[in-house]
Amino acid sequence: MRLNKPIILLFACLTMGQAFAADSAESIEARATRWLTNRLTVAAWQGLVDKWDDSKAEMTAPIENLSLPVDQYPDGRKRIVLLARRAQILSKSLIFAESVRLEMLSPEGKSEGVVLAEDCLLDQSTKRGYCRGLVDVTKGADHIKGRGMMFAADDKFIKILSESEIRTKRIPSRVGRLP
Repeated sequence: MRLNKPIILLFACLTMGQAFAADSAESIEARATRWLTNRLTVAAWQGLVDKWDDSKAEMTAPIENLSLPVDQYPDGRKRIVLLARRAQILSKSLIFAESVRLEMLSPEGKSEGVVLAEDCLLDQSTKRGYCRGLVDVTKGADHIKGRGMMFAADDKFIKILSESEIRTKRIPSRVGRLP
C-alpha cells in the first residue's frame, strides 16, 4: 500500500496542531484559574489597615525626598523603587509616606510603570502597601485611578478600593457603548 506524502504531512500537522492547541488552552485555563483564585483578600492587609491612623500620627519628624528600593530582581537589580516627598520610618520594616511615587523597573532598569499615591503605609518585610488617598497607576497604555489601594510586590497584585476608573487600549473602542 502506497501512502500519499501530502496526506501524511497534513495528518501530522493537524495532530500536532491539536496537541499544541490543547496545551495552549490548558495554559490559558491555568493562567485564568491562577488569576481568579490566587487573589489576596483584605485580610492580608488588615495589619496595615489597623496601623494606619497611629502611623500617620507618628509622622512627627519626616524625611524629605526619600528614595528607597522596595523590591529587587534575583540578581539584585532594583524592581520597584519608592520615592516620597515626605516619609517617616516607623520601625525596621514599616514606612509611612506622603506624595508617593513607586517606579516599576524592567531588569534593564527602564521604567515599566508608575504608581502615584497621596499617602502609603508600606511594610518592607512583606512588600505590601496600603493607601487611603487618591491613587493613579500607569503601565504601558493602561491607566487605573481611584481612591484607596492595596498592593503586594511579590504577588504582582494591585487592588483599587473605590471610585476606580480604568482606561486601556486592550478593549475594542465600541465595547460597552450604546449604538
